[in-house]
Amino acid sequence: MAKQTTAREAWLEKLQKLIKAVKQWADELGWATREIEKKMEDPEIGDYQAPALLLQRETVRLLLEPIAREAPNTDGVVDLCLMPSYDDIASLYYYDDRWNVHYFHGENGLLDDKAKPLSKATLRKVFDQMMAHAG
Repeated sequence: MAKQTTAREAWLEKLQKLIKAVKQWADELGWATREIEKKMEDPEIGDYQAPALLLQRETVRLLLEPIAREAPNTDGVVDLCLMPSYDDIASLYYYDDRWNVHYFHGENGLLDDKAKPLSKATLRKVFDQMMAHAG
C-alpha cells in the first residue's frame, strides 16, 4: 500500500507543478484559466482525482487534461485539447526529468516529431497556432 501512495503522490505532485506553471504562463499570455479535477483510474495506484486546467481566450477554449501516469518511454501523459470537440492540439510527455511538448500541425494533423521542452515560449507557439486555426 505504501508503494501505491508514493507513486500516486509523485504523479499528483508532477501534475500540480505542471498545472501551476501552465496556469501562470497562460495568465501572462492573456488566457483565462480555471483549475478543475478529473476522476482517474489506475490499477496500480487506485482511483483518484487529478488536477486539470481549462483555458479560454476570446472564443477559443482548451483543456489541459491528464491522460496516464505511465506509457511506453514516458512517466506521464497530458493532452491539450480544443473544446468542446476534444481535438488534440498537443500532448505533453514526461521524460528526461521534464515535460516535453509534441504538437499537432498541418492539414492532416501530423505530430511534430521534434518535441520541445515545455516553456512559456513553446506554450505561446502552441496557443498562437491554436488561435490561428480555431474557428
